[in-house]
Amino acid sequence: MLDLLGKIWHGILDIPYLVVALLVEAINGWILILAALVAAVMAILPGFPAIPTLDGEVLAGVAWFLPIGAMLAVFSTFVAAFVIWLGISHLLRWGKML
Repeated sequence: MLDLLGKIWHGILDIPYLVVALLVEAINGWILILAALVAAVMAILPGFPAIPTLDGEVLAGVAWFLPIGAMLAVFSTFVAAFVIWLGISHLLRWGKML
């Protein structure tokens, strides 16, 4: 009888260790999921562009270091978002909601 009560008592005393072990396993699982997600994103992204040959076309070399097209696309996106924000705020002020 005392042996059974001793096993129950030791089982109760082991609960904090089990909780900590489960917490460590959960954290390791989330890290593994995050690593798999990063690996999947890295597999989808394209590789680095090849260095262009500068056979008299200097602008190709400059465009490789300074992507003017991408910069213009990002700038035009910000300008469009700002114009939309101005339009919505003007409409809200006109409707006395802001």
